[in-house]
Amino acid sequence: MRRSTTTSVLLSRTRGGRKPAATSYRRALAIEPDYVDALANLGNAYRDLGQFDQAVVHFQRALALDPNHVAIHNCLGVTLRGMGALDEAIHHYQQAPRR
Repeated sequence: MRRSTTTSVLLSRTRGGRKPAATSYRRALAIEPDYVDALANLGNAYRDLGQFDQAVVHFQRALALDPNHVAIHNCLGVTLRGMGALDEAIHHYQQAPRR
């Protein structure tokens, strides 16, 4: 199931942009709510759509499930920096290289 969901998401990202990708990630999460990669990718899609608060929520959910995920710490740092939350961004940037 995961492979077909991932394939569907990749196709939607390349063919239709972030809105269809976000829809696909939400569908994947409806099936498997703790799917860390889908949570992180949905966070990226929300960030790209300018929905920073939603991006942060999804990155934080992903990190709650996998606190050592370097890429998610980095993505959250980028998002927080874009929101002007520099101290929080630095914290997540500092977490990334430790793993």
